[in-house]
Amino acid sequence: MEGDIFSGLGNGTPGDGKVLQTFNKSFGQVQDILDQNRVLINEINQNHESKVPDNLSRNVGLIRELNNNIRRVVNLYADLSSSFTRSVESSSEGELAGGLSSDGKASQKRYRSGLSLALTMSQLSKLYLFTYNSLQAFGWAVYLFLILSNFLLSNSINAAYASAGEIICLLQASSFLEVVHGAIGIVPSGVLFPLMQWGGRTFVLLMIVRKIDEVQESPSVFICFVAWSLSEVIRYPYYALNCIGNCSSWITLLRYTAFLVLYPIGLVPGEMWLMYGALPYIKVLLVCYPFLGLNLYLYLLKRSRLSKRREKKLK
Repeated sequence: MEGDIFSGLGNGTPGDGKVLQTFNKSFGQVQDILDQNRVLINEINQNHESKVPDNLSRNVGLIRELNNNIRRVVNLYADLSSSFTRSVESSSEGELAGGLSSDGKASQKRYRSGLSLALTMSQLSKLYLFTYNSLQAFGWAVYLFLILSNFLLSNSINAAYASAGEIICLLQASSFLEVVHGAIGIVPSGVLFPLMQWGGRTFVLLMIVRKIDEVQESPSVFICFVAWSLSEVIRYPYYALNCIGNCSSWITLLRYTAFLVLYPIGLVPGEMWLMYGALPYIKVLLVCYPFLGLNLYLYLLKRSRLSKRREKKLK
């Protein structure tokens, strides 16, 4: 499907050719940045494992460069989305004008083709979002089952990471797509807050729990992962069912009320306790983290209030 769309752009007007060139250039730049990030991540890991003070200090600059690269990728995707939207709009307007000025069947056919393409893109984005959210919901449900079953069998909360740590790492890494979704405009969440949430969790999971063996058996890991899992087995089904317009009221209620309890539990006795256990490595971040967490919590409260207002207006 993507190949047909892009080939159609390339065989159309000169303006379409420019759009295709923009796509190719942007994708090339994104790939270059991702290659740079891969090198940076490897260097950060090597510096961290070396435990040399100079190397650990150097990681501050490397992480800053990594964050700048992520922002560049987000901006490139945003520009790409804008270019594609302008191209579709100008193409549709041109075909509509041609259809009005000529009674020929060819003009009407082109207009119907443009309209069909717009509808197809909307349907494809909904299908993609439904699939993505469904897979995430399934993955988090599997992980929640594994850590709870391990707890019941061993009567211990010290193996939350050992029981299925790679699964949660995969789920969290793939959730960067939600930042891209906001950047290209297929969801209304924007970029900033999804990026903050993804960055905070990813740091806790990949840079602390995964790298520091001493904290992997901490009770805070169990608390944190259970809070995350419960939040996600509510959030992702809510998003998936909204894609098909069939979300029940009780899921909506859970989506905008459960976080009032789960978010503070995951943040304070979970993530911050983990950071406290890893103090020799992250003293500065422990000071900054509560402020980032508070901003995210206030954002979720705002979204909850807006959702309730919309429901009241619909009633």
